[in-house]
Amino acid sequence: MTFVLESIARNVKDATVHDAFIKYSKGTFRQRYLVQSKKGKEGWTLKTSADYVNSIVHAGLERASGSIRVTGAIIATFKVAEHATFPTQGLKQFMGIKQTLVDDDIPVAQLLDLMQKQPRAFYALSFSFPGGSIKTKAKAPKSAKPSTKETTEVKPDFCVLKTLDESFVNHILLDVPAAKSVTLSHSVVITDIELPQNIADPVQLREQSIRVGSMVRTCVADDVTTKKEYPFRA
Repeated sequence: MTFVLESIARNVKDATVHDAFIKYSKGTFRQRYLVQSKKGKEGWTLKTSADYVNSIVHAGLERASGSIRVTGAIIATFKVAEHATFPTQGLKQFMGIKQTLVDDDIPVAQLLDLMQKQPRAFYALSFSFPGGSIKTKAKAPKSAKPSTKETTEVKPDFCVLKTLDESFVNHILLDVPAAKSVTLSHSVVITDIELPQNIADPVQLREQSIRVGSMVRTCVADDVTTKKEYPFRA
């Protein structure tokens, strides 16, 4: 699994980018992919919005091995227990959304296997890995909604990543990892949706449609503000 903005910035077309925008309609979605990063003597602390969670969890698992203690929830439209090869601790359901609870020592390979087979589930998990930890709110994220005006400032507090690994940080901050303090905010702008031909099922139509637009990135690194726009077709 890759990081969405990193793939867009490098013009890499992959399933991660496509899946990230399936639920987006036309419009401008402000304050997405939020990050607050602080660099200290003991590495980095990054607070992010829910947009980054799956990528951060996957990258954290890749840095671990064996079995690790994992807590949290996996949110999906299917029953995770029927696909997972590790034990789960309960199921909550609401409006067709199934929240499977996790609290156990789980082989890293089994979690990575599930994420590969079911990438569209939301993995709100917390665990430690060599040189760091991830703490995520065990709940479903709010749906993205377009806005015609500036919205109230949103704090990135859904996930907290602590790490000594600069390469991990690079995937998220891209060109400003050396800064001591970084704030990132993005607007996702969908200008067109290309519909596939000869598909009547609304679910397949939405999932196979191509979204065209850009991500507008506002970065404040050590009090210096920059803005970049990254076009995409995914």
